[in-house]
Amino acid sequence: MAKRYKKRKPSKKISFKLSHQQNNSLQNYCKQEKLTPNKFIKTLLKSYVEDYTDEKMGKYEIDARQLTLFHEPKSDDYQQLSIFG
Repeated sequence: MAKRYKKRKPSKKISFKLSHQQNNSLQNYCKQEKLTPNKFIKTLLKSYVEDYTDEKMGKYEIDARQLTLFHEPKSDDYQQLSIFG
């Protein structure tokens, strides 16, 4: 039986420019930490963009029927109770 291979997802190429000083700093940091610049940039971006995948985007929508037990109260929500009067 032949092996089935998963179809590779296409990757996107992104390019940007760095100043001479920024490039030197990036190269020095990567050399010191024994990383490639590509891996370093990918790890930084991952922490910012991983919460915005298509599967997770609906996660932050609040249902209208959700209880508001822990919401921040407004000044109109406060009413003074008269216990002794």
